[in-house]
Amino acid sequence: MVSLSGGNRAIQPLGALIEHGHRNGYRFASETQGSVARDWFAELDALILSPKPPSSEMTTDWAAFEACVEAARDKPQIVLKLVVFDEKRLRLCQGCRRALSATACVSAARQHTAAPL
Repeated sequence: MVSLSGGNRAIQPLGALIEHGHRNGYRFASETQGSVARDWFAELDALILSPKPPSSEMTTDWAAFEACVEAARDKPQIVLKLVVFDEKRLRLCQGCRRALSATACVSAARQHTAAPL
């Protein structure tokens, strides 16, 4: 499995690389913050969506995040990467849950005991 990570990979035109790699037997995963959707997401074997945490002082654009999921077209495995250790991150996880109804977000949020869902 080739991992395309580091920075926001979605700003790069990686479709041709993924296509070439698949022809040669490679599998691909990419991690992105979910702010830029690309057609090549559908060619991945795994798409890891990891929205920026509140500590980054960025606001998550849930419409853009959903566009990334839609760009994947149910083809690759979609993984949500969220670290929950304080109230701000719990709210991020809850926002993800509302935006996508994602089981992974529910599971992560349940591990945090400071505030009920």
